[in-house]
Amino acid sequence: MDEEPQYMKNESEGLAWRISLSILVAVGWLAFLLIWLLFYSSQYPWEKNVAVFLLSLLVLVGILGVPWAYWAFRKQTLPEKEMWRQKGFQWRVFASILIGLSFI
Repeated sequence: MDEEPQYMKNESEGLAWRISLSILVAVGWLAFLLIWLLFYSSQYPWEKNVAVFLLSLLVLVGILGVPWAYWAFRKQTLPEKEMWRQKGFQWRVFASILIGLSFI
């Protein structure tokens, strides 16, 4: 009775470490921001403080985005997989990623 059905195991497979990583990275990011604001931010002009914040946010998104995107890609349904076979869809996705990265 304690065992989960097989379809539930497939849905939750790989979630535990991703959730743990998300919590650890979020707490670490908040601790970094708190330490930065309390001890280091007064030594720099506001423009550099904004740059540090944005760079730390970019690192946060990079660390968390990769494992969650991989998990979502693996959990696609059949209609979502078919969408990737449509003419031009992959090109639009990759172009959007490149345009987004070009703003960095």
